[in-house]
Parts: sequence; C-alpha cells; structure tokens
Amino acid sequence: MPDQNEPLFRGLEALGELLASRSQSYSCVVAGGASLAALGVLVRVTGDVDVMAVRDATGEIVLAPPALPLFMVTAIREVAREFNLPADWMNTQMAAGLEAGMPPGFAERLSWRPFGGLHVGFVARRDLIALKLEAASDDPPHGRTAVHLGDLITLGATPQELDDAAQWVLKVNVDPRRNQTIAWVKHHAAESDSR
Repeated sequence: MPDQNEPLFRGLEALGELLASRSQSYSCVVAGGASLAALGVLVRVTGDVDVMAVRDATGEIVLAPPALPLFMVTAIREVAREFNLPADWMNTQMAAGLEAGMPPGFAERLSWRPFGGLHVGFVARRDLIALKLEAASDDPPHGRTAVHLGDLITLGATPQELDDAAQWVLKVNVDPRRNQTIAWVKHHAAESDSR
C-alpha cells in the first residue's frame, strides 16, 4: 500500500486491535481512496476512509447507516487522537449518496481483510469504476469531478468498462442530464488516455 496513505492503514490496524481488546467487532465495506490504495493504484493521498456499506446481523451487505454505532465512533476518535487523524477519519458520508444501492454483484467481488476486530471489505476495481463514474458525472466540471476523473484514469478504465459502468449509473440516477455528463467524463478520460 502506498506510503502516503500509511497513517490511514495504521489507523485501521489500531482500530481493529482496540475493538478486539474490548471484545467488539465490526464488518464494513470501504470505497474511495482507501480501496484505491488497497488495490495499489492510488497516487494521491486520501484523507479519510469512506464506509459505504456494512455487514448486517444476517450477514448481508447493506448500505451503511447515516452514522456508525456509538462504540465505533468512540473507538475511531480514540485512534484519531493517537495517530493525529481527523476525528471523522472513518465515516459514512459517502453512503448518503448511494440511496439507490450498489452495483449488481458488488458483495461477491469484495476483498476482505481482517484488522483484529475490524473486518474490512475493499471494493473491487470494477465497482470502483462504476462508483467513480457516478461521482465524476454528478456535476462536471464542478466539485470533486477532477478527483474522480483522475481516479478513473488511474484505474485505467477502458471505454468498455466505462460503458458497462454507465449502465448501472443510468439505472440508479434519474437526472435527465446524466447521459450528457457521462459522455463528458468518458470524453475526458479517453482524451487523457491518448496523451
């Protein structure tokens, strides 16, 4: 994993150890920069760990709640103090934008890694492409579009992969401009790829 993101991964390890020492456990799915770093493709620093889903009591992967359980928030803040991380270095803000759900087959493609009492599912490359396309096409060229577009380019998303991802994005997003914004993202990704 890239050195610049080492503090976050040390934070995950410390969080897992802290949970285990308290006989607690938690299973969650992370996306965004943390998953990109886990894949070894992230070339930028990520400032937080985006929890997008959790394993519920039945073992199913479901969208993360608006807030993590109190025992997790407490442990996350303790680790934040120890490692000089922001108090909300691990949060569920990303899940708020995914009300329509996750790409089909998402749960089966997760790569799980244990960190003591914390079990983290990292999002697969295919699903990261879909999530990044959804985020990049939200309101280009404003907001964090450049970051998401850069991540798509770093992932080496092919035109076919972007087409496949676009099918899911169009199903979960009813914005009538979405076809245009997806085309904009695909054009800029292809343009960057040709350089």
